Amino acid sequence: QRAVGLIAMNPVGRARPDAVLGVDADMGSLRDAILASGPTYLNYMELHDEAWPDSGGQRLITLIDSTAPHDDEFARSLSLLGHALTVFSPGIPAFLQGCEFLEDTAFGSNAPTTPEARLDWTKPVTYAGYLQAFRDMIAVRKSNRALRADAGKEVSHLNEGANAMAMHRRDGMGNELMVVVHFPHDTTYTNYPIGFPPLGPWQEALNSQAAAYGGTGEGNGGGIFAADGAYDGFPYFADITIPRMGVIVFRHDGSDCAEWRVGSYPDPVRPLRDNTIWYNPSGGPLD
Repeated sequence: QRAVGLIAMNPVGRARPDAVLGVDADMGSLRDAILASGPTYLNYMELHDEAWPDSGGQRLITLIDSTAPHDDEFARSLSLLGHALTVFSPGIPAFLQGCEFLEDTAFGSNAPTTPEARLDWTKPVTYAGYLQAFRDMIAVRKSNRALRADAGKEVSHLNEGANAMAMHRRDGMGNELMVVVHFPHDTTYTNYPIGFPPLGPWQEALNSQAAAYGGTGEGNGGGIFAADGAYDGFPYFADITIPRMGVIVFRHDGSDCAEWRVGSYPDPVRPLRDNTIWYNPSGGPLD
């Protein structure tokens, strides 16, 4: 079974939640794997063993979409969702070379014998939007202390029936993020309530379904406002849009709440307390 959630590798062994190819993902198992992870854990979707034909494996993208060129919307969105989970969860993220541009060439001894031929270097151009999503995810991870391997985490929202989850990441120094995940391929939720810890503006640091990445373009227009009203164990909440097969990262920006209450939206791309870089589809690449 190839997990499309989080694979947590530790000195004891491997935990594989049953979030398999987007078919009624086991959100409880995914939550448990995330909460078990930490600074000594390596989190990944696929590495050499999973993708090596001699061990019975294959690249994830070809497993999801068995028909060449292995790049349908389902495969792109679901694989990006899984890789985003490894980046934004606690622990150390790892990738198999080529997954960032939908490489489908078999890995290992059944691949071409010339090492440089094992990756198709036309794919970074063909799938430039998908590759940019990886660059932006890494930029958001590196620029937010609350996403470090040992930063605080809790799964504050879990909806098994809707296959949706929200993870709170924090560093104890005022930097807080909410990572919202949604597996189903056929439903986008609008006005979906999620609890948020601080009151006020939360900017959309990254949306895996942004049109710039080849996604559906559904999202929250760059940010939301958490208002009074207890939800998910927090004193505040917001009704958000969570796109199908999507991951959205919200970051509390610490702005004066009053300016938001009258509708004045701050510049969505600017350094914050920890030099955070914000996703902004109209502002160019983050890297």
